[in-house]
Amino acid sequence: SYAGVHLIGLDWAELDEKGHLSGGTCRAAIHWLTQELARLKPGTRVFLFAHSHWSPHEKEVFDLLRKYNTELYLAGHSHKNLDMSI
Repeated sequence: SYAGVHLIGLDWAELDEKGHLSGGTCRAAIHWLTQELARLKPGTRVFLFAHSHWSPHEKEVFDLLRKYNTELYLAGHSHKNLDMSI
């Protein structure tokens, strides 16, 4: 945390059993994020940075970010400009 803002960098993928990258936020990262957000004091400003790649788990991530009133979520890799409010 810095100046009342909790900064989070979230890994977005993992290697599968064949050594290939699995897209989307992996289960381990979602589990960690759930625990990390739960330990914050209510009202803490949250900024999250990720190399996002869509997967079915992303709805779970966005629901979690909404629950903790995440103020800023910056992600890349879309190859275009996109402003998406959650």
